[in-house]
Amino acid sequence: MFEDYEKALKAGKKNYQKCVSKGKYPYLPALEDIVSTADVACEESIGLIQIPAHLIVGTAYAGRTNSFDSDFMPLLDKDTEFAKKWVTLCNAHIEEGIRDPIKVYEYMNRFYVVEGNKRVSVLKYFGAASILADVTRKVPVKTNGIENIIYYEFMDFYELTRIYRVIFSKPGSYRRLLELLPAKEGEKWEDEFRQDFLSVCYRFETAYETSKAKKLDLTMSDVFLVVLENFGYDSLKDLNSTQMLEKIKTVYEEILLEEVHDIQIAMDPEKPVPKNFFDKMFSSQVSNLKVAFVNNKSVEQSGWVYGHELGRMHLQNVFGDKVEAERFEITSSQKELDSEAATEEMAASLEEIIEKGYKVIFTTTPELVETSLKVALAHPEAIILNCSLNVPHKYVRTYYGRMYEAKFIMGAVAAAYSETDEIGYVADYPIYGMTANINAFALGARMINPRSRVYLEWETLREKPADSIFLTKEIMLVSNRDMIAPSNRSRQFGLCKNQGDKIINLAMPVWNWGVFYERIVRSILKGDYRKNADVALNYWWGMNIDAIDIFCSHHLPPETRKLAEFLKESIKKDILHPFCGDICAQDGTKYSEKDTCLRPEELMTMEWLVDNVVGTIPTIDELKDEVKPIVRLQGVLGVVS
Repeated sequence: MFEDYEKALKAGKKNYQKCVSKGKYPYLPALEDIVSTADVACEESIGLIQIPAHLIVGTAYAGRTNSFDSDFMPLLDKDTEFAKKWVTLCNAHIEEGIRDPIKVYEYMNRFYVVEGNKRVSVLKYFGAASILADVTRKVPVKTNGIENIIYYEFMDFYELTRIYRVIFSKPGSYRRLLELLPAKEGEKWEDEFRQDFLSVCYRFETAYETSKAKKLDLTMSDVFLVVLENFGYDSLKDLNSTQMLEKIKTVYEEILLEEVHDIQIAMDPEKPVPKNFFDKMFSSQVSNLKVAFVNNKSVEQSGWVYGHELGRMHLQNVFGDKVEAERFEITSSQKELDSEAATEEMAASLEEIIEKGYKVIFTTTPELVETSLKVALAHPEAIILNCSLNVPHKYVRTYYGRMYEAKFIMGAVAAAYSETDEIGYVADYPIYGMTANINAFALGARMINPRSRVYLEWETLREKPADSIFLTKEIMLVSNRDMIAPSNRSRQFGLCKNQGDKIINLAMPVWNWGVFYERIVRSILKGDYRKNADVALNYWWGMNIDAIDIFCSHHLPPETRKLAEFLKESIKKDILHPFCGDICAQDGTKYSEKDTCLRPEELMTMEWLVDNVVGTIPTIDELKDEVKPIVRLQGVLGVVS
């Protein structure tokens, strides 16, 4: 049977050369090189089970790696003792089958062989779908990392199902899957249902392997979940692979929406690329660019929309006849604003805007993320941007301001002005970026007054208005909502002092949306916009380009206004960073050391509060019904999970 060994050796050497040419490690990875003792919380015996062959990815110990390529095909010549043992195993498999189980460690849903590397090699050579193994799980230490969170969700799933084949790339997916299946909630699966489900998975995997979805950055389980949500388990369980392939094709656009791309955060606008003569001549011919600003509320209803309307007017004033910038409002008649029907209805409205010739579209609220993505897939010729953070799709870019910079200064101003150690803070939606704003305010306050305490209330909870809660606590100085609608005559915005019968406005943060719109449109007119087309680009601009600012009232003492100006200039010149130095959460976890700073990705997604904040981040069930749709789309992980 050396003929089989020679074929396996040829495949191994071919894969080895392919890996080397691409700069990849050509041998089996060793678990002892990947995981240290400090990474493992404990070990658990799983016992004897059939494990998917494609999830056996390495060996436990480094001494075994160089005998195999990265997929267990042999690399040693046929005159070696290794080759003779491999052939003996091959003969045994052909004559009676390999019956002895291998021994493996499982870590983060992947298997590493302790005993039986050559058995795995032979069985993979013959295309075995699964291999009997004695499994010991190395449980990773719990962290806030996305992969770690998903894995802990998997362990809960495994307790019920005893299935390893299902692997997701997004938090919450295991829960979604269990909700869609007919098994009783919270009960362990019976063998009959487990086998039926695995049979469906095998047939679906065959369809998936021949579909366009295989080329996406999604797992088979990710794609299966989309199909399951659309057609239901009962309609899928009796389909063959060809019929399942048709189901995948039917919902391919929805599958694309599940794809997650690498997020590239642009903290500053890119400098224009130098153009040659022909580029300049072509760019100069671009005229009458039609730009649509799409809101989900009217200017009169929303201070947020009013701010974007000022940005639209700035754009029109700057470019004159070269740009036609119009405002549109799209809404849904559906009660469930995050439903598929609502998305379809608003997508139809957005497509009508494109049909009118508007090829650059700014959707000004995170609530329109799903609508923007759906239309962007159907109209790749259009440029669509959404005002939000942390959207991992290359089809729609996002833009937002580093408001935490202004909040840090506001916190310092509040502590300098306050006669007590207690300051109030009103937050609205627990979405990406909001927690950074709260924490920055608290850190700014503590920088001036180490004893300061920031009392947090949420405007979007079911309880009574946050302002009245502060009055009962006799907290007069409050960082309130950033802006108000033109029709709202209240003075409770920005940093203000509530004296009961009188509101004194002290300072307010400012969103200069015109800066965003002018710079983005200039890049489109110059032809620079289409760069970085394969990444999910998030514009997150700040004070250094005047996208964010802070205005101080004459009610503040001159010294405090000077402090605010000094801090603003320090942030603009990158001398001061709000999230550098020792930073601890309420539970005592240290997130930053003396000489380090938190990364932008950590600021976007933080789901913890610093230790001088008194309050909590609400769960989605605690919020008012009307704000739940936006939180489901953009809520930080701790809120929606």
